[in-house]
Amino acid sequence: MTPRLIEQLEQVQKDLARNVAEAAEIGEHLIELGLRLKREPWNWSIDWVETAFPESDGTRPFDPEFVEALNKPRIAWLLEDIRMLRRREAELKKLAVA
Repeated sequence: MTPRLIEQLEQVQKDLARNVAEAAEIGEHLIELGLRLKREPWNWSIDWVETAFPESDGTRPFDPEFVEALNKPRIAWLLEDIRMLRRREAELKKLAVA
């Protein structure tokens, strides 16, 4: 295995680990968001609703990380990037064996 190949594999594995950790964090936020909505759906709002209806109605905005977890394009990109990195990791491992 060449030093360049080792370096590429290490970088792919590092990127993959970072993206998987981010996806797991988003999943945790979605779980917490769902639990909060299940317990008290009337008590929460997304940030844009907060500006339309002041806190006088008793609602609270979700924390920004929960709102970010609802970013569908970001999640789609992240999952596609994870798939691509897994394919690249497998390719590099095959080259290492050859």
